[in-house]
Amino acid sequence: MRRALASVAALPAACLLAALSSACFRVDLPRSQAQDLYALDTGPSNARIADGPVILVAETSAAPGLDGRDIVYVERAHEVRHYAKSASVEPPSRMLTPLIARALQQGGFRVVRDGASGGRLRLETEIVQLRQEFLSRPSRVRFALRVRLLGSGGGLLADREIEAEEQAPSDDAYGGVVAANRAVSGLLGEVVALCAEASARLDGPSAPTRPAGP
Repeated sequence: MRRALASVAALPAACLLAALSSACFRVDLPRSQAQDLYALDTGPSNARIADGPVILVAETSAAPGLDGRDIVYVERAHEVRHYAKSASVEPPSRMLTPLIARALQQGGFRVVRDGASGGRLRLETEIVQLRQEFLSRPSRVRFALRVRLLGSGGGLLADREIEAEEQAPSDDAYGGVVAANRAVSGLLGEVVALCAEASARLDGPSAPTRPAGP
């Protein structure tokens, strides 16, 4: 009888140990905090040997708050927020410079990068706005770029702010990146047109052809 009672008394302790052991195996391991990384990209390019005017492309700069890898969005006016689990591979300004150079080369310009000598034109660009706006649905991405063109002597030929706005295909970070890349494609076309216009002005009006004398 005593042996049976002792066995019964030992049951709660054994059950408690079993419960503690199984609980240890149910502890959730911490999940990875890695971010989803996105890039500015306008797709494949058509290789072209350019033989037009030489243009020096300076490194793109960015306004305060846009010089990092954070992806910016707004849900109400004056309040800037960043996606916690998504970021750019590199700061957008760093990714934009080679895209500008490639677009100009496809437009017929011979491109040299900042630090090189020569260049009939010098192109300076600054990202002044890049954000996904949830002020209405679907969300939209606004991308604004300041463009400055200088002649070889340092004279200012153009100083203009151009802007593109694109609807996001989805209201998340990925949709914002898709819309941003569409906006970049449109802005690059305007940059090339502006440079071509400035280059034509430097050439001046063509001299009239004099009729052949007797």
